[in-house]
Amino acid sequence: MLGNEVNVAIGITGDLKGQFILSVSKKDVVSLTSTVMSWSIQDFDEMARSCIAETVNMLAGRAAIRLEQYGLSTDVTVPSIITGSDVTVFPNGLQSLIIPFGLYSTIQQTGAGVFSLTVKAT
Repeated sequence: MLGNEVNVAIGITGDLKGQFILSVSKKDVVSLTSTVMSWSIQDFDEMARSCIAETVNMLAGRAAIRLEQYGLSTDVTVPSIITGSDVTVFPNGLQSLIIPFGLYSTIQQTGAGVFSLTVKAT
């Protein structure tokens, strides 16, 4: 699967093993960061990198809590940020679930586009 300009990967360990990756454009990371920080961010800088990593960390943590409610003990790894054009996030041939979504309030406020969350369990 080809990723976007910014891909944040978090590993899943425990009863369920795998990883999920949030793929998004740099422009959308900058828009999200500006909204979260309540000031204008112009570039994909350290603040933007930190913001998107923490956003994905919160999503993964929430998913781990939800899985625990279904009897699956899981933990998540530290987020890794992968940037570049035409980045292969998963090797070809592996099955994955791709979930496109938008953060409605963020789209209204910033014009940010659709995010893509890819989940791969092994």
